[in-house]
Formats: sequence, C-alpha cells, structure tokens
Amino acid sequence: MPQDRPVPQYPSHRPRYKGHDYYERGIYLITIVIAHRDPLFGSLNMDPVHPAVDLTPLGRAVEEEWEKIPDAELLHGRHLRILGKVAMPDHFHGVLFVEERMDVSVGEVIWGFKTACTKRWRAITGVDTPSSQPTTAGDTNTPPTAIGTPPTITGTLPSATTPPATSTPPAKDPPVSVSQPSLAATPPDPHRMSRAQRARYYASLPRERQPLFDDNYDDSVLYAPNQLEAMLAYVHDNPRRAILKARVPQFMQSCLCLTIAGVRYSAFGNFLLLRRPLKAQVFCHRMARMGQLTLDERLANGYTALPYPPDMRTKVRYIDTQAWERDREAWIKAAQNDTVLVTPGISPGERDMKNIAINCRLPLIHLQKEPITKKPEGERFFACAEGSLLILAPWPEDLDAMPRQFGGDYDRFHNMNLLAEQICAMDVARTELSFRVIGE
Repeated sequence: MPQDRPVPQYPSHRPRYKGHDYYERGIYLITIVIAHRDPLFGSLNMDPVHPAVDLTPLGRAVEEEWEKIPDAELLHGRHLRILGKVAMPDHFHGVLFVEERMDVSVGEVIWGFKTACTKRWRAITGVDTPSSQPTTAGDTNTPPTAIGTPPTITGTLPSATTPPATSTPPAKDPPVSVSQPSLAATPPDPHRMSRAQRARYYASLPRERQPLFDDNYDDSVLYAPNQLEAMLAYVHDNPRRAILKARVPQFMQSCLCLTIAGVRYSAFGNFLLLRRPLKAQVFCHRMARMGQLTLDERLANGYTALPYPPDMRTKVRYIDTQAWERDREAWIKAAQNDTVLVTPGISPGERDMKNIAINCRLPLIHLQKEPITKKPEGERFFACAEGSLLILAPWPEDLDAMPRQFGGDYDRFHNMNLLAEQICAMDVARTELSFRVIGE
C-alpha cells in the first residue's frame, strides 16, 4: 500500500478488496440499486427492436448527476471522465474513468453522486428536508475490487495529462456509537455508524427520509484495454436484455446446438451469461502444489523446511489447505461483483465451488461432460430459472476430437478445463454465437 495514501474521509470507509488501490488511475463499471428495488427511474418500453427505458424526471435527474461528476471533481483537482451510463427502472449502471491518482477514493466519489441523487429525489417529491436532517445516500464503503492487484492500464486507454493530486483531506472525528437512533433535533451521523446501525436507523425513518439508493454498490475493475468495449456494450445493452428476459423466456431455456469458437454444445439456462464482460475460471488440482502450502502445513505433513520446487505435487489435498480457503473467498467475492465463474467442477475444489455458486445463486457457467437430455433437477433447476446458471455440454464428437496427451479419462477432464479457459478468454463483443433451439 503506498505510504502517501490519504486517510479516508470517514472512518467507516474500508476497501472491499485488499489488493486494489481505488485512489489510482483505472476504469470502473459501477452498479447502484435503488433501496427496496423501487422502480423509480422509469419503465421498459418492451420493444426488443428499439429497446429503451422511458425515464421519469428522477431517472433523467440521476443521469444528469452522473454527467456532472467530472466538472464537480475538477474543482478539487481530480480528473475523471464519464464513458457510459444507463438508468434502469430500479438500478443504475455507469462507467467511470479515473484518469490519474486522486486524493480521495472512488468510493467517496460515488458517495457524493449518491448524495446528490438523494437530494434531487427529495426536491422532485417535494420533501422538505431540514438542514439538520442527513440527506446522504448512505454509502460509506469504498468499492470492491477483483482478485489480486490488476495491472497498470495501458494501451488504448486515454492518457493522463495532469500530475497526480497529493493533497490529504483533514482528519475526521472518531466514529460515534448509536444504539437507538431517532428523529431528534440533532440526529446521529450515519457515516459514523456501522452498516447494521445504519440499517436500523434508516428503517426507523419514513421512506421519503431514507436514502434513495441501497447502502452499498457494486463495481467491476477493468483489467485490460480490450475489455472496455465489452464493458460499454454490457451497459448500453441493459434495456434489451431486460426486455428479452420479460418477453422471451424461451431464450433462457434449452438449446440443442450452441457453437462457441467452433465447438458445439448443448445448453440449458441463461445464455446471457456468455455475454457478461468479466469471467473467471475456477481451476484447481486435486492435490496441492508445494508452493501452495504454508510452512506449518509442510512440517505437519512431513516435509522439511528445505526448499522444494514450488510446482511439485504433494500428498496434501488442495481443499485441506489455507490456499483453498483464500481462493474460495476470492472467487465468491468476484462472483458477487458480476464476474461469471466458469468450471467443469471436476476436482473436489472445483466441485465445491460449483455447488457454492449454485446454492448461493452466483453467476456460473458449468461445463458437464454428460449430454443434456432433460431439464436439470434440484437446485440447478432453480438457479437456471433465476438466471444465475448456464449449463454447457460439449458434443462428444468435438470433445473427442481435441488433443489427447495423457490417456484415459484424464484427457477428457483436461480438455474440459481447456474449454472453460477458452470461454473465459473469448471477446464477447466480437465472438459470434450460433444457436439452434430445441424444436427448430
């Protein structure tokens, strides 16, 4: 962590991922949901040919506030750019480019946007907000990151022209504990509460006095310049996808032949997961490598403290290591922030992560070697119905045509993971997907 990182404006600000610096230059896909999922921003026109959201005055105001971010932040010497936006009936997507290092985090920029939107909402509805009444959007957290620390953004991204800001915001008072918040003349500051305290506090207020948005929000971090086009396409295509979900449910069901990069699959579930811009392969061997073991784990399993090749296989099961616990939590956090997990679920670790995703309704593309002959059963059926699962089964002819290196079933399992890697690497903005739906 850089030593000159400014102290967050509020003590309750904390990074959602420890590996990413949200003060640094980067591009972010921000998703903010209206509290209680109230459809206040507009309604879908239900036209799949010309999809759009018929915005309410509040929906238009929210888009206006998003466009104001660069000018508002420039007054403080911060250089940001708006790359995309869309207001959906009950949530908002925006793509924000931080052109150079800031003296505040992205989380505080989003907090300011949410606060401004809440004020516009109250002005539109005619709610008289006393000066002593908090009008904050209620977000006091910095955004999540993806797994690890992403590389420096280079290549086709716009270049920064101004030296990074280095000013440090003034220190704030320590958090105030609030046990029973009330509508007193001087109410407590929600930014100094824990998330649970804020939830109780806002629940005690009428809806018009609550924040417009949920307390939290999601973001995805751009890792490579070639992902930007897919990220923007995902934002701009939101109305069409929402209309398809409402009007064409069969698009989310069975497909006899889905061709991806020349490989044919039978499929069942939410095909739109293939169009998500961010995917992560869940891949792990049955047995841990030496480099994945801690020193205590090595000694406990009879390995000396002498150096070993990091890639050397051990007799220790991967799912019994601390490395598995760390990887599992990282995959869960990524999936909670719009990254689609892709795995055949072969090894115990992959299988456990697949089951976690299905049971928790995390976005998942599951590759199975058995042909799809009927609707999935149990939790897999409900995950498909809720749009969080796509099952792909490569045609046996195409799977058998892949190179064989090891012999036996290991080749088939190895090639299933190669297909998962291929799906994660495909350019969703340019890859053509060919469908033949069952019954055609």
